[in-house]
Amino acid sequence: MNSGSSIDCVCEKAKSTMADKRAKLAVVTAAKHGQVDDLRLLLDAKADVHEADQNQDSGVHWAAKNGHIEALELLISVNGVVDNPNKYDETPSMLAASE
Repeated sequence: MNSGSSIDCVCEKAKSTMADKRAKLAVVTAAKHGQVDDLRLLLDAKADVHEADQNQDSGVHWAAKNGHIEALELLISVNGVVDNPNKYDETPSMLAASE
């Protein structure tokens, strides 16, 4: 058995898993940075508006937290939830009010 090929296989699987995680958080990332055009493309491609990061922050949380009003309005227009708490019991509405 060639152990080099096993290591290569494990490395490729790890790279693939990391790429999948980044792709799954594309809406969160775009919302966090106020990238409205990217959000439109993602949502048009049926990306999940409800996806959340490890702290259970959705794109709506991040848009509210960072004051990205246009991104927030877009996410809400496609049923983004403003009263869903994250891991710290903070809702997007609470985060927007604190800005």
